[in-house]
Amino acid sequence: MARLISCSVCMRVHSKDHICDAKKKRRLEKNKGRVDSDIYGGNKWRVTRWQVLEDCNHICLYTLYKEGKIVKATDVHHIVEILEDEALAYEKENLIGLSKEKHKLIHELYKDNKKLVQEELKEMKRMWEDRIGIPLG
Repeated sequence: MARLISCSVCMRVHSKDHICDAKKKRRLEKNKGRVDSDIYGGNKWRVTRWQVLEDCNHICLYTLYKEGKIVKATDVHHIVEILEDEALAYEKENLIGLSKEKHKLIHELYKDNKKLVQEELKEMKRMWEDRIGIPLG
């Protein structure tokens, strides 16, 4: 039997894997007009995302190299954002595994000095590749 949850959108109880009409509508409104919504919704992105997480052993590389801690990576971040260069959307050398917390932090840091943060992220990927001996892209 599927696990039941209380939906935060429609406020009803339904199975965890069910997407109610209210949630579908909210997602459509949220993504309306986004250039990158086609990328994130596709199977190619799901496969690429999974490969990136597998390549870094589901470890947040930012936390590893900045804090020396191992934290689970749940998000995949585009170092050069899709809106800057859509051609890099699926390029693994432009993608890095991050925790949700650090992903939000990176976007905040981009506001101050995007180029510096992008170089730091690229260097973290290089250090990981050197550590495991396998190119990540």
